[in-house]
Amino acid sequence: MYYIMNQSHSDQRTTKNTTYFKNEWVFRLIATPFFAIFVPNITPLVYPQNETATSLIINYAYFALLVHLLWTGNRWIVFNLRKNNQWIKRPIIKSVYIVSIHLIFSFFLSLILHYTWNTLIAYHPVPLENILMASFIAAILSILIATLYEIVLLTRERRMDLLTTEKLSNAKVQAELNTLKSQIDPHFIFNSLNTLSALIIDNKDKALLFNERLAKVYQYILANRSNNLVSVKEELHFIKDYFFLLKIRFEDSLHISMNIEQTALNRYYLPTIAIQTAIENAIKHNQFSSMLPLWISIDVTNDYAIVANNKRPVKYKVPSSGLGLINLDNRYKLVLNKSIHIDETNEDFTLYLPIIKK
Repeated sequence: MYYIMNQSHSDQRTTKNTTYFKNEWVFRLIATPFFAIFVPNITPLVYPQNETATSLIINYAYFALLVHLLWTGNRWIVFNLRKNNQWIKRPIIKSVYIVSIHLIFSFFLSLILHYTWNTLIAYHPVPLENILMASFIAAILSILIATLYEIVLLTRERRMDLLTTEKLSNAKVQAELNTLKSQIDPHFIFNSLNTLSALIIDNKDKALLFNERLAKVYQYILANRSNNLVSVKEELHFIKDYFFLLKIRFEDSLHISMNIEQTALNRYYLPTIAIQTAIENAIKHNQFSSMLPLWISIDVTNDYAIVANNKRPVKYKVPSSGLGLINLDNRYKLVLNKSIHIDETNEDFTLYLPIIKK
């Protein structure tokens, strides 16, 4: 099965490669008469000073046909050898094998056609050594033509391989992003539903309000699920709704400040839900109360969205799915080829989220 799939792929590639030579007739139209005149004159097979105009036209027309047959035959060999020499693994052996076939084919076909010409058409029969020399030169020129085909084909195949590799790489990146995004949503909704469950018991009015804002927040997540990047302006607008949910949950134990100028924020972009992940990380890993609240600040520069919070680390291990900042950093590497930066002291934790301008 593997061989059949590879053979099919090779056939398709060879078929595509033939389309790269759709304009080769222009080159052949120029090269064919050149070789048809050049080789017979240097061998020599013809003596223009001793030939009539009619005999020269007949001779050169025959040699042009010879060049055409040699060219077409070697072209056919190039494409068919590429499909049928997959069993040869060693490059040197493969090269010797290919060159030998071209040489044998070109030399003997040229020898037969030259001998036929010398017997039936030539105005002045030429010595056998001249015919052998012409056949040898034709074989060498055929190798050069076949080499040109190989160079063009290999160049095209390399481009195809690079495009295929790039497509596979993009598909892999997108698949990884989709996996990371699918991990974010359950994590966020799990925490929200826990809060909603508690509110339903204690305060139904707040539970209704919380549910409405939760729907709005989750709508944002779903709307941007297929987007790898979102504008900073949209993300901050989402954070305001998200913070509303947090305030219902934590009340005066949590404070968030956003001292940001709104101008030009729609021209800056960052991965979706990046700031929300940073806020959630601060809440998860710190203990706070109304007496000792958690302060989170959000600032935006030309290069970063900066999320900072005061530190009061929890004294017990927080149950975690192992996502959070690791997940966020992986998304940054896939989308922007950048990493998040952390600046941590005993009192503060600051997260630098790279942003780009579009």
